[in-house]
Amino acid sequence: MPAGGMKDSYVLIAAAVLTVALGIGAAMIDPPGGSGTHSPSSFSATTQGGKAAFETLRALGYQVERSFEPMAVIDAEAERTALVFTGAAKPSEQDARALQEFLEAGGVALLIGPQGAQFLGVSGAVPEEAVLGKPPTHRVLAPSPVVSQVTEITMTATGGRPEFGGSYVSLFAVSAEEPLVATARVGRGRVSWWAAPTPLTNAHLSSASNLQLLLNAVGAPGERRVLWDEHYHGHSRSLWSYAAGTPLPWIGVQAGLLLAAVFATYSRRRGPVRSPATPLRNSPLEFIEMLGALYRRANANGAAVTSARTRFSRTMAASCGIPYDAADETIARLMMSRFAMDEREVLNVLNASARAERDPALTAEDALTLTQQLQRLTGVVSPPTLGASTGAPAHGNEGAD
Repeated sequence: MPAGGMKDSYVLIAAAVLTVALGIGAAMIDPPGGSGTHSPSSFSATTQGGKAAFETLRALGYQVERSFEPMAVIDAEAERTALVFTGAAKPSEQDARALQEFLEAGGVALLIGPQGAQFLGVSGAVPEEAVLGKPPTHRVLAPSPVVSQVTEITMTATGGRPEFGGSYVSLFAVSAEEPLVATARVGRGRVSWWAAPTPLTNAHLSSASNLQLLLNAVGAPGERRVLWDEHYHGHSRSLWSYAAGTPLPWIGVQAGLLLAAVFATYSRRRGPVRSPATPLRNSPLEFIEMLGALYRRANANGAAVTSARTRFSRTMAASCGIPYDAADETIARLMMSRFAMDEREVLNVLNASARAERDPALTAEDALTLTQQLQRLTGVVSPPTLGASTGAPAHGNEGAD
């Protein structure tokens, strides 16, 4: 093996090792819930995360745990459990039915955003872009245990315009069509819906009465076990679902591309030597391609129309015995009487082609359309014979023309 080949191999191997090392480092430095996460996961310590709310509940004496299972398989005593769903993944129909049964059995749930509204089967909850800057402050609109000791909250309206039924009470709202916080009794349980997770994020948990609103939504300390969902944030107990939220899949893609480059390099350097393919210069279409290139270079769109019109005039003179320079009206009447063509249609084509011959601004698209129309008229006057369609002369003297 040549020395140069060994050096190339070392470079490729070193690059592969470096790519894997950088990817693993990125995965460790920025795990799920890091700087790229904008939903209040209990793992995230960023401004938009929910780690502060999770740890605050634990410090206040709540039995708070993380849940990594979908709603359909959560095994919890409804009357002793409060659920907090803050993820951005859409729930399945089975999950929505399971939540309905959980609430009717006496459970408590806090749902956030359009995905939370989908748990309730509420339409109109379409995600909206959050407005950058400080979220506005909203004052309470109606009395409820959910807003006990709560006077105002800060929240950015990003939950769209959900259409809740009459059983829901809007506690905070931007307008009658845009609720921010709504609650309802479902069976023996209660559900609260927030348009945005602003009150429980790390940046705004201590603002206004945001923390008190969260405490009211989950109940008093020791009253219920609080399950903070992480499944709908993309976390689950499988290794692959964890890795999917890290740069590891991109590491695999990069490693695959690098491996493909190695194989391509090896095959090109050690494959059989073949002479390059030389294109044939006697192609039947070479003349047509060359002629088209000349037309394009000279911008002679009118010349193409002139050529097609000249061929049509000669065909009419040879087939119908009329003068070569006969008027367009005469040609159109003759086409109508002899070939049952529409006189006005033929006259329009001839007039348009006559104008195009003198039009320096004629576009290639218009020239192509007129040329095709003239060729169709020529085909009507003198349809191609079997010999012409196969490339052979239809008459014995056509080869001399």
